Amino acid sequence: MLIAATGMLAVAAASAAVAVRTDRRLGARMAALTDVRRGPGSSLLRALDRLGHSRTGRAVQTLGGPRLARRLELAGEPWPPERVAAAKVGLAGGATLFVLALTHGGGAGLAASLPVGLFCFLFPDLLLARTGRSRQSLMELRVPDLVELLVATTEAGLAPPVGLRRSADVVGGPLGEELR
Repeated sequence: MLIAATGMLAVAAASAAVAVRTDRRLGARMAALTDVRRGPGSSLLRALDRLGHSRTGRAVQTLGGPRLARRLELAGEPWPPERVAAAKVGLAGGATLFVLALTHGGGAGLAASLPVGLFCFLFPDLLLARTGRSRQSLMELRVPDLVELLVATTEAGLAPPVGLRRSADVVGGPLGEELR
């Protein structure tokens, strides 16, 4: 039973990671999710915000410190740090309680719940790192286009700030967002 529960949790986490990797509209979906006032999941996001502003959420943010801020920056800051900290606490606590409930407590349940809880605590960091790497690779692919556009705009006689602004609009994507 314990092996089956751990296997199901690992399969669910792997499928979520693959879904995030292959979903090209992740930024738009994350932006829709972060609108707390309305939309699907708004009560969950309000609960995450409350947990992120709690003492536990602040402690997790302090623990993550500059590394969490850097990962969020590289990923394009899809969520605020408070919400990431709350997701880490919520996933770890929920998974630990789930495994303990499946195994009816005891030594085996406790031994299995600790690695599962630790994995779920680190899972948002893994997603942010993956999102950051994919965003950076998308930006690197668009740099030659940007250089060509900058050359064309400066040869056309535009001032460098105007050329950069227009090139950012044409390039689009994460690179265009960073240049705006």
